[in-house]
Amino acid sequence: MSLVSLALFICPLAAASNLSQPSEPPNLFRTLNTIAQQRNVNVLYESSAITPLIHGPVDNTLPVPELIASLLAGTPFTALQVDERTFIIRRRATEKKEAITEKSYMDEVIVTGTRLPDRTIHTALSPVDVINEPVNVNSVDLADSLAIQLPGYTAFRLPLSDGQIFNRRSGLRGLNSDHVLILVNGKRRHHSAFIETADGQPTDLSHIPMYAIKRIEVLRDGASVMYGSDAIAGVINVILDDSPETSLSVQSGQYFEGDGLSKLVQFKSGLRTTESRATLTLAAFSDDPTSRSVQPADAVAFRREHPDITLPDPVQRWGQPEREGIQAVINARGTLTPLSEWFSFVTLSQTEGTSDFNWRNPDTNAIYTPTAAFSDFDLRTVYPAGFTPHFGQHETDIAATLGTTMSLEAGAELEASLTAGQNTIDYFISNTINASLGPLSPTEFKPGALTQREWVLDIDYQHPLSENNLWQSASLATGLVLKGEQYRIQAGDPASWEAGPATIYGLPAGSSGFPGYSPEQAGTFHQQGFAAYSDLNVSLAQDFDVDLALRYEDTANYAGIIRGKVSARYAWQNGWMARATLTNGFRTPSAGQLFSERTSQGLNTEYNSVNTSGRFSPLSPVAAILSLRSDVTIAPLRPERSETISAGVGYRTSDNFGLNVDFYRIELTDRFGTTPAFELTVREQSAVAAIHSGLNYPIDTATFFQNLFDTTTTGFDIVLTRQTILADGQLNITAAANYNKTDVSRLGYATNIAQKILQEKGTPEWQGRVSFNWQKGEWQHQFTLRYTGSWTDQRETGEEEFQRFSPMTMFDASSTWFISSAWSLRLSIENLFNTYPDRAALQANRGLMYSRNAPYDTDGGSYYLRTEYHF
Repeated sequence: MSLVSLALFICPLAAASNLSQPSEPPNLFRTLNTIAQQRNVNVLYESSAITPLIHGPVDNTLPVPELIASLLAGTPFTALQVDERTFIIRRRATEKKEAITEKSYMDEVIVTGTRLPDRTIHTALSPVDVINEPVNVNSVDLADSLAIQLPGYTAFRLPLSDGQIFNRRSGLRGLNSDHVLILVNGKRRHHSAFIETADGQPTDLSHIPMYAIKRIEVLRDGASVMYGSDAIAGVINVILDDSPETSLSVQSGQYFEGDGLSKLVQFKSGLRTTESRATLTLAAFSDDPTSRSVQPADAVAFRREHPDITLPDPVQRWGQPEREGIQAVINARGTLTPLSEWFSFVTLSQTEGTSDFNWRNPDTNAIYTPTAAFSDFDLRTVYPAGFTPHFGQHETDIAATLGTTMSLEAGAELEASLTAGQNTIDYFISNTINASLGPLSPTEFKPGALTQREWVLDIDYQHPLSENNLWQSASLATGLVLKGEQYRIQAGDPASWEAGPATIYGLPAGSSGFPGYSPEQAGTFHQQGFAAYSDLNVSLAQDFDVDLALRYEDTANYAGIIRGKVSARYAWQNGWMARATLTNGFRTPSAGQLFSERTSQGLNTEYNSVNTSGRFSPLSPVAAILSLRSDVTIAPLRPERSETISAGVGYRTSDNFGLNVDFYRIELTDRFGTTPAFELTVREQSAVAAIHSGLNYPIDTATFFQNLFDTTTTGFDIVLTRQTILADGQLNITAAANYNKTDVSRLGYATNIAQKILQEKGTPEWQGRVSFNWQKGEWQHQFTLRYTGSWTDQRETGEEEFQRFSPMTMFDASSTWFISSAWSLRLSIENLFNTYPDRAALQANRGLMYSRNAPYDTDGGSYYLRTEYHF
């Protein structure tokens, strides 16, 4: 079963007193409850699917089976009579890939990690979790929903971290962002244009509105052989909603501290004809910023020395950014011929966000130093109280898929699809200055734009094999993948990067806080490739399945990658099963990681000057200059390679109890990361300046993407589900826990002990979740406990002193009132007891209270109120 319960009702429940027709359209949800009460039978069904449906006239003289069948006429559901008093409402078998067999009617059918149409959570050869209600969180970001509902998945918020605060990193099983492959309706999702993180180039989940999602399937196993690059830790498959209903949802909430006000409006409408169906989802949101900050010590001193100057308190916010956006999703499919269908889906998102950078102190920061270049100019006349740059981005994200499926002879199927996606980030920064330009400098800049484009052509063929002496049934799938990507950097406006007359006096060039991309850094970088695979699934006996797969991958920069997989599952008649997988995977660096370069600015360790740092391509002349050192070799990037072994057992009973325990071990070679900063000598700075004349300012430090580590990650997942009757209501219990430990087995030459410890201890080893969902009649209540184990961060940047953070336990509670068959009201509280983590040492002198590298929300308790109406 899924980590979030199906909310299957087992009746009898409190219901209306009779079956007479109400003044409003007769609701199937209420009528089934009434039948259960009056006829003393149990009726099981999926509440989210049944609640909005209506029915025709009721003939109360019919026997129960005929009565229920008449109610379901014209709906996509049918009834299965399990025994004399128990009926299961399920989707009709004609709904492709949604039919549930009588043997496993309580299992959810999945499409992730398998090429067969009848796999369920319990019969899958690898562990799969299903999240049916991702929308039930305060955040509009899908990554937050996954982090709350899925132990083992971590999402970071990263305040005051340039673009990372908007394009957040996340990970499964303690691995990097791009070790998890993101799919939408089974098709590869494009990456974000943001790459300035040692954690990889993530796929930004925030651009998929949760209201457009039918369910999310999370494959917790290596799957590079099946899906290609990135699927080392697992796969997240977002299944879009295709229902014909029309509904409107309005939600608002905020934190207990009174900030972070969020507003969200979502609309969904479906259309279904005999030949086609389509569902449109629209969403608009607005999030106010949060601040968990105190006034920095130097700002307190400044205020004491200058009582006549008004100083904000705090001078910079450590918290979530201000964001707003609009989003749209279309999911459609239809009939071409009696043996073929077309399908298409489109997602579109436009967002904007702003956040703070570090405050510049007029008394101590060298940027305020007067120079002979502008003898009559004093920056204090522009910013007498110092200044905090306001950094932000406009982001546009679009993806589209068009494909067709064809049924061929002998049960074979052919599917072809083309997917294209693009993410564009257009940066802006205000309340700042290019100090080298003095009075000629503007205070607002456009530092440039980044664009990631990807396209994938998939051709998949599947053919059932005839039964013979070796197997009872088998299926062979083969396919071809053609793909390409483009990474583009657009230069910023000249004032954002150029060096003015004061540069020769030591003042930094470029917009302070975020220098613009220079024309020299701008460019377009490409990478293409293709892949071929073959996958044989065999049922050797009724309860013994084996899957063998092989994949060949070739790109313009990496040729001849061959990966394989073998999986097996055996089931006993008493409800137990065992499964295991041995596979190797890979991740190839993106075009942006291979070729792009970037410079940025920040305060030095004494917070009295601005340093310029650069991240350069491993293939750049800067890499060649530093490699002249006897102890430095900057090498071209290699693909990351993995070997994964997993094994698990599962148990299910006919009275709705399920237990799965899965162990895993992932050995990752040539793991991706960013080198520690190399401090350039004056001679090296001169050499860099001679080559990169367009930078116009000295580079203090340089970093590079490199293959830095070999790591071994071991752990296990436990998932327990139970549905039962409590006080005449349906109780769903879900408990899940993840233990995950990473050991660095090899350190590269350009690493240090701090990186090793953060790699091993920077995420919690233990995470867990227990949820109780109880529903009776018109009310549904849920109570959840979330546990996050201890983890480690640095006390000071660049130092080998560390802080160990205590475990965190948070409680969530929600109540939903189904006011009528169409209208519901939900009140939800996250972090009910307003629990905060330990205070952080790192950046505390800059006013930070709670670590910006925390694997959870550090803003305290929050609540939201949502109303939803089904038309």
